[in-house]
Amino acid sequence: MQELQAESIAYVVSNHFGIDTGAYSFGYLASWSDDKKGLSDFESQLSIIQSEAKKIIDTVDAKLEKIKEKGTIENTFENKFSSFKQLKTDKEVGNNLSQNLGKANGL
Repeated sequence: MQELQAESIAYVVSNHFGIDTGAYSFGYLASWSDDKKGLSDFESQLSIIQSEAKKIIDTVDAKLEKIKEKGTIENTFENKFSSFKQLKTDKEVGNNLSQNLGKANGL
């Protein structure tokens, strides 16, 4: 029975995140339909499956949100750093241009 629960939870969670495990999961879950006790137990386990799947989905969603926020913070730093590097490069190009123009004009 625990295998049936685990596979069902894995299917629900995978499906939530866009991973199609139906080709495997449906066949595996259907194999339990031959066991009438297993099938009736499965029906009684649906609330547990739903509850456990929700816990996993909520946990993963929260972790993904933190990663997304962290990525935004890091990207902001990277953008500022890139802007600083570009500003420094622009100043160097401007200084070099001024020096070269000054040399060309005999200054």
